[in-house]
Amino acid sequence: MTPRFDLIIFDLDGTLIDSRQDVVTAVKRTLRDLHLPAVPEKLIDQNVGPGVKPLVQAILGPKHQDLFDRACELVLHHYSAHMLDHTRLYDGIDHVLRSLAKRKLAVVTNKPQAHADMILEGLGIRHLFGAVLGPEACARQKPDPDPIFKAMELLPALPAKTIMVGDTDIDITAGKRAGVKTCGVLYGFGTADSITAAQPDYLVTLPQELEEVL
Repeated sequence: MTPRFDLIIFDLDGTLIDSRQDVVTAVKRTLRDLHLPAVPEKLIDQNVGPGVKPLVQAILGPKHQDLFDRACELVLHHYSAHMLDHTRLYDGIDHVLRSLAKRKLAVVTNKPQAHADMILEGLGIRHLFGAVLGPEACARQKPDPDPIFKAMELLPALPAKTIMVGDTDIDITAGKRAGVKTCGVLYGFGTADSITAAQPDYLVTLPQELEEVL
């Protein structure tokens, strides 16, 4: 049977890995260090996908943006020290990835490159990906399509034979702008309403369902 896609691009947080607890812990420690009140964990969850800077902007709120640079440093510091304390692959993801081991696989993430590489290495799956692209890889990051274009350049594939898999509307928007197929996952950090509104080509509830799509 001919594979539906030549290149499969995955988001990282909320798609391949459940990093929620380690991100939340880094944010809580940052707010404590800055003597700021705690924020709802839901606010943290909703702002993981865009990257560190949008996350920090959200948790600081309009009253404390003067602390932005220091807060970014602290979040990265705390996260770097604890990024693999609780982070794990979602149940079923390891099987899905290994079933696709002969295919071209990539990760496109807004997480810092060093963090993405360390986590994938630590979880024992870095070797499964022909390319891992963090925000340093391109001038613009998701929802801009540039990182997806870069992945298709590094692991040659046509847009019609490429799919972007992610848990937020940011991933779906980036995929659509790049002209590739898209698959939204409902088990991650993104809300069902936002990812459904982005109108992905495919939508799955559980990681195991990815095998049928891919």
